[in-house]
Amino acid sequence: MFQRVFAIKRALGNRGAGTPERVKLDQAFNELAKSLGESYHTAVESRAKPLLAQLRSQDATFYAKTESAMEFIIFLSHQYFRTANMRNRMYRLRLPRLIAHNPERTWPIESNIYATNVGASQFLQRSSYRIVFLENPSPVSFIAGDQPVINLNGPEVEQLCLYYPLSPALAMVLTADQDRFPANRLTISQLEAEAYNFAIYSKSDSQVYSNDREYLEALTQLPKTTLI
Repeated sequence: MFQRVFAIKRALGNRGAGTPERVKLDQAFNELAKSLGESYHTAVESRAKPLLAQLRSQDATFYAKTESAMEFIIFLSHQYFRTANMRNRMYRLRLPRLIAHNPERTWPIESNIYATNVGASQFLQRSSYRIVFLENPSPVSFIAGDQPVINLNGPEVEQLCLYYPLSPALAMVLTADQDRFPANRLTISQLEAEAYNFAIYSKSDSQVYSNDREYLEALTQLPKTTLI
């Protein structure tokens, strides 16, 4: 997908070079090359909108359907990888043998590759996972951040446990962990809400969001370390 524009340009070569038609065509190619990634992600997010609306009503029945489960898992995977936090972490992992590699130029495509591969793997394992709703009646609202989806498991755990806040009073987890999440709906305590919020804050890059300014300002005074 990302290479098709360049393949067409190579096939055209210098045909019509300098003519108004070719100048206009090259301009269109350049615009398409710049916007293709955004257009793709816009499509992913648009297909997920009705599914998110269902989740906010605590309806996860779409997950039992092949096509909608695939769309949702791909959406979550892109929300996990296509972030400033993931980009910056990958920059810090640059290896000496890749010293000539400029990750700033390759990350937009790399993130798409990682999201597609992880999403495909999760889709194949979808029968082992389920959506769990976390209801938060406490006075501490769930927050969101510029890392919208986080993995609650550490790197030593092969299975993912993806946490995604849906509203100040509701979040969801895509998980295979029956012990930690024994039911499909769980009411959490204020302490648990604080822990999930701190996890979102710790994994954020530069932005977190809340409907409680005072709480958010206090939270962001804490050092970013992982508690959950």
